[in-house]
Amino acid sequence: MREDTPGVVACKEGPDSDAVVQDLLRKYDGIVTDATRVQVLFTAHLEPLPKPPPNCEKIQTIYNQVRRYVPEEFINDPLYDPPNDEDEHKAKAIQKARAEKRKEATKKKKRARAAASESATGAAAELTDEAQGKQPTQQEKKRTREI
Repeated sequence: MREDTPGVVACKEGPDSDAVVQDLLRKYDGIVTDATRVQVLFTAHLEPLPKPPPNCEKIQTIYNQVRRYVPEEFINDPLYDPPNDEDEHKAKAIQKARAEKRKEATKKKKRARAAASESATGAAAELTDEAQGKQPTQQEKKRTREI
C-alpha cells in the first residue's frame, strides 16, 4: 500500500505480470464511505431479523434433560415449557431418521471393509497357491472373473 492511496492494494501473480488494483475501503452502493457514515448506516438502516422458529428437538431436550437442573425462580420461563404432542412427534421422527441414516452409513462401511478384506485374502491365497504350484478351483476362477 502506498501512502498517497490508503486502502488500495496492487496484487501481482508474478514479478513480470501486470498489477491488479483492489480498493479495500468501505463501499456502500459503490460509493466510498468513511467510518462515521458506516456506523450510521449500520445503526439506522438495519432492520431486526425475525426470530427463528423453535426447534422441536431442542424444546424436547431442554424439557426432558435440562429443566430439572433449572433453579425454581426460572422454572416458569417459557423456554422450559413442555413440548406439545406435535413437536414431540416431530422431534422423535427427526431423531429416528438420523439414527436410520447413521445405521445405513455403518452398514455401508462394514460392507466395504468386508469386500476389501475378502479381496485381500483372496489375492493372498492365490499367491500362496501359485507359489505351491496348485491350480485354482472352478469357484475361485468364477470369483476372479467377477472381480
